[in-house]
Amino acid sequence: MYATIDSDRCTNQLHATAAEPQRETNTEDSRTVSIPRPRRPLNEVSKALHHCPQAASAARHTVRSVLASWRVTGETVDVLVLIVSELVTNSIEYAQPPLAVHLYREYTSGRVWVGVSDGGPVPNNQARMSADKHGCDYTILDKLTDAHGTRTHSDGHATHWARLGGA
Repeated sequence: MYATIDSDRCTNQLHATAAEPQRETNTEDSRTVSIPRPRRPLNEVSKALHHCPQAASAARHTVRSVLASWRVTGETVDVLVLIVSELVTNSIEYAQPPLAVHLYREYTSGRVWVGVSDGGPVPNNQARMSADKHGCDYTILDKLTDAHGTRTHSDGHATHWARLGGA
């Protein structure tokens, strides 16, 4: 699906090739046809997680590693780790598998988007974790993020996401 990419190397390659469209030669009449390259963002990572209480720890580790590779530092890392930890905890308690964490960094603004996908709500709202372990009630997301929300997919799965300003 998605993989961690060395953003400096890819950015240099992108700048070197972005202005030049890919060329394809038609062998019948020797004309050159321009085929534009897709402008897919390169700073994108997704990782599947086990649907268990330890998933929050694995998600925090993934977020820290990815942000370090993107050279994101300081308070931004701490906030994003907290947000992902809370979203994963909510998904473990209130949603079904599968579970995955997603990160995306916009080139122009430096904003970082994080998402946690799950299999949709647990039937009959049966919480799975003990009462002393809880995710957030979204108040924390209101205070820490530029925007957040939930996207429900046609198959019933959901992605809970949050966006943080320039990193």
